Amino acid sequence: MDLTINAGDTIAYTVRIYNTGNQTMTNIRINDTVWTQLRRSSRDENGNEDNL
Repeated sequence: MDLTINAGDTIAYTVRIYNTGNQTMTNIRINDTVWTQLRRSSRDENGNEDNL
């Protein structure tokens, strides 16, 4: 498996958060550090890109 990311390549990752406890949680904030060299974007359910 090639683990090289070249300039212009597209990479994707998903952060999933699960509440496995027995209490309802509200007002949760998730912080994820992204490499400064990456351009962050997301896509909606129709595949339209939304730059963050």
